[in-house]
Amino acid sequence: MLLKLLLRRDRSVVTIYLVLIVLFIIPSLISPVFRTSRNFSNILHQAASLGIVSIGQTFIVLLTGLDLSVGSVMSLTTVLCASLMTKAPVTIFTTVLLCLGAGAGIGLANGLLVSKARLSPLIATLGMMALIQGIALQIRPYPGGYVPRNFGGVITGNLYFVPVPAIILVLVFVAAIAILRKTVLGNYLYATGGSEENARLAGINIDLVKISAYTICGLIAVVAGLVLTGRIRSGDPLVGTSFPLDSITAVIVGGTPFAGGRGGVEGTIAGALIIAMLSNMLNLLDVSSFYQYIVKGLILITAVVIYSLRRR
Repeated sequence: MLLKLLLRRDRSVVTIYLVLIVLFIIPSLISPVFRTSRNFSNILHQAASLGIVSIGQTFIVLLTGLDLSVGSVMSLTTVLCASLMTKAPVTIFTTVLLCLGAGAGIGLANGLLVSKARLSPLIATLGMMALIQGIALQIRPYPGGYVPRNFGGVITGNLYFVPVPAIILVLVFVAAIAILRKTVLGNYLYATGGSEENARLAGINIDLVKISAYTICGLIAVVAGLVLTGRIRSGDPLVGTSFPLDSITAVIVGGTPFAGGRGGVEGTIAGALIIAMLSNMLNLLDVSSFYQYIVKGLILITAVVIYSLRRR
């Protein structure tokens, strides 16, 4: 009965979770290392940052856009944390607030470029990506620095045997669900993504919706960056390079098509876990990172083709 209700509600979400289960079972049967508790914990830590930033990316894809600057925001977050947290009188709390403010400001700028300057999301966020990447490289040209133990230890620790990054992922997920399903902004996001012209005729402030979505995405990218900082325990101006592609892939695979107006973060989490498990499995098989990019690209293309065929 429950499965029938889920299938009626959103068959694509159920399908992606079935794929996730199969993808977990097959490597577990092939490799004893894959099914160890240590490796499973490692997958959760890997999936946390990707899952969090993919949730923010979902807000943008729902509007038929994309945000290529999320990886640079994450890199900048690690650099700021490694550069400021250990310098008195700056505290950990102050640094976190500064990073969140920077993320909100970057997201706001993206939203203004897309809504007011009428730039395409691709051009606006690509330019912002280059700008933020340059700032991160200016602050710290090479990976280095460190974060206090009490910050890194908390972020990478466990709470009642549950990894803290996974808890943060769940909290961001619940907050995103609340925004998308229970607020006026969420309704406006789906309406705008479904048909911008109809939404405008209905009296929805399209520009404000876009600005809000990009600002939320910027904030969530910082949260993902903070989790990543706790994991690498240093600052790296290039550590977020792979996250734009990975987050977009997770969103599309999770059932939110580029056409916008449909989908949600429920499937995005499964998409992020699939990407994380694939990366983990390929690493265990000692597959080169270059080939891993090929696999991710093929997954993204396949997902887009499937959704395009379904719309015909």
